Amino acid sequence: MRQSPSRARRPVLLPACGLALLALVLLSCGADEATGLERVRRAGVLRWGADAQGGEPYAMEDPDEPGRMRGFEVELAEALARELGVRAEFVQNDWSSLIPSLERGSFDVALNGMEITPARAGRVLFTRPYFLFNLRLLARKGDASVTGLESLKGRRVGTLANSQAWELLLRSGAEAVPYEGVEEPYIDLEQGRVDGVLMDDIIAQRYGQSRPELRMVADVGEGYYAIAVRPGEEDLRAALDGALVRIARSGELRAIFRRWGIDSAAQQRMVDWTDEQTREVLADTRTTRLGWGQLVLFLQATLVTLLVSVGAMALAIPLGVALALVRLYGPGWA
Repeated sequence: MRQSPSRARRPVLLPACGLALLALVLLSCGADEATGLERVRRAGVLRWGADAQGGEPYAMEDPDEPGRMRGFEVELAEALARELGVRAEFVQNDWSSLIPSLERGSFDVALNGMEITPARAGRVLFTRPYFLFNLRLLARKGDASVTGLESLKGRRVGTLANSQAWELLLRSGAEAVPYEGVEEPYIDLEQGRVDGVLMDDIIAQRYGQSRPELRMVADVGEGYYAIAVRPGEEDLRAALDGALVRIARSGELRAIFRRWGIDSAAQQRMVDWTDEQTREVLADTRTTRLGWGQLVLFLQATLVTLLVSVGAMALAIPLGVALALVRLYGPGWA
């Protein structure tokens, strides 16, 4: 039986129309897609992620004005937003999950004592640094055996999980004990539950060195705080770099540091910082090899993932067979 011309063409026309419609949808989506900087400027707001639980001097809720944030990074975020022509908006997020939340689009940037580490540099873009810190080791006054990084092998040392200090401890052979807060490690050190605490100096000064039972051993390394931006948003990073240069060279950056008692002569390096130094720091970070401690943790995580997958398959196969048998031979409602 011969088909009419209209019926014969229908199978061809329908897919063609569908493809044309899909192309229009994709083109319209692409037209609406904005770069990172365009998105921020269209919204009129720079949304920055941080953890208020980290406390002074970073970002915290004002005890006298609930709902109002204060801290040196609060002031920094406001200055950067002003330079971009927008306002700053704080977004609360646990510090340990700032990078995953940034990747999911929960906020525009992560700005919260974000150290430049190999693990992070492989996942995000970093701006030029805005703060230089030292890694400071504290021990109990009655324990003279802790003399420096080399004396920590096999000993329990507290620090923030996934921090630069954490990675340094793993490479040194210490048993790194992870914490979420900044006071708890020093309390545990006083109580003898850990043998030392390795933290950024501005944390150690406020929460550790004021404790009469503890002593400063040494500064065992230095690092930088920078702002994390999503990959592909180079324009936003470049705009933030430009803003950082302007507030650093105008004197505003160190004025913020002075207000929070964290300025020192070393911070002049952040004022004089060059683009070449940023490239060198990021290049050194990306070429840093994993230490044995990190490799062991990676292999442990891989093994756990494999065991979970095998266990899930072992459960899924008999359950799938049982359901199939019920559907084939069970009552009519199955």
